[in-house]
Amino acid sequence: MSDRGKASSSCGLSRMKLDDQKAGMKGLDKEKINQIILEASKGSKFYENERKKEKQTEERLKSLKERLSKLTDGDKKRALNKVDKIIEEMEEMRDMSRTIVHVDMDMFYAAVEMRNNPLLRDKSVTVGGNSMLIDW
Repeated sequence: MSDRGKASSSCGLSRMKLDDQKAGMKGLDKEKINQIILEASKGSKFYENERKKEKQTEERLKSLKERLSKLTDGDKKRALNKVDKIIEEMEEMRDMSRTIVHVDMDMFYAAVEMRNNPLLRDKSVTVGGNSMLIDW
């Protein structure tokens, strides 16, 4: 791993790392992008708030793991039976008479910008908002 990757992963802020699971994200240099995000946000109120949230998440996870380790097989079996009953009740209430469509428009806006400005076609294009950064 390069020094950039070490700095990015050692910051302990998984919440701020690039999510490359979206379409069109293959082949990106995640380490470089994560380093840019880290350097650009370090010391900001946003960064400090994300550090606080990350610490809270780690503490909650540790507490949940401790509770889980104390559960008996009987406890686990009763919990699974309860979950199965809830699933059954939810299935009975499910309404399949409507169709809901969700359209993710990030790539559309990037494509429009590339169409309007052909010089962008060979360049990385970024679309962002609401704590999210997408790079093509």
